[in-house]
Amino acid sequence: MVVMTKVNLKKTVANFFGALGYLSCSLQWLWAVLLYASLIKMLALFFTPVADNSIVAPVSAPTSSNPNIFLIIFSAIVVITMILLTIYIFIKIPMTIIKSSKKVVHEAADNVAPILLKVQHKKDTKKNKIKLAPLLVVFLKVILITTPIVLSFMSQFIQEQTIEFYVAMYASIWLAGFSFAFFIFQYSIGGLFSIKRQDLW
Repeated sequence: MVVMTKVNLKKTVANFFGALGYLSCSLQWLWAVLLYASLIKMLALFFTPVADNSIVAPVSAPTSSNPNIFLIIFSAIVVITMILLTIYIFIKIPMTIIKSSKKVVHEAADNVAPILLKVQHKKDTKKNKIKLAPLLVVFLKVILITTPIVLSFMSQFIQEQTIEFYVAMYASIWLAGFSFAFFIFQYSIGGLFSIKRQDLW
């Protein structure tokens, strides 16, 4: 029981850095998308029908100078609810991103493994899949990190720059550096604690 707890603790420590790596990758992709904001806006305007610009005169409601106690209580409840909801979102969204990224990468590796085994004229056995899938996961992580850098570099060819190119590239390379560092820590800890590759996120 104690041995199992130690093994699980080692996996948790290693996969904590893996989780940070996925989170950093998501920031990379978010940054890359941000660089194409002007292009996305232009495409959105092209496909969106022209809205009716008729102006409706605002109707002024009669106001009361006396504060309503029920309105104050309701406003306080709304504010507290919004604060709690914001805290929940800040906690939930990163966890959702991490779990989704891990699932996509590992499922993609599991789906590609049989195809590669067939190309290599190897048998599609569980043992061969277990050996190949973790290598594919590493390969997919590298693609996940490097693609936003390429997208950031290509953003210089957009007619209307959202962010100055050198700033865009500097931030993109920094984020990629963090992503690589987190995954390197993950695999280094995995190797140090003799954790199976298939158990690493």
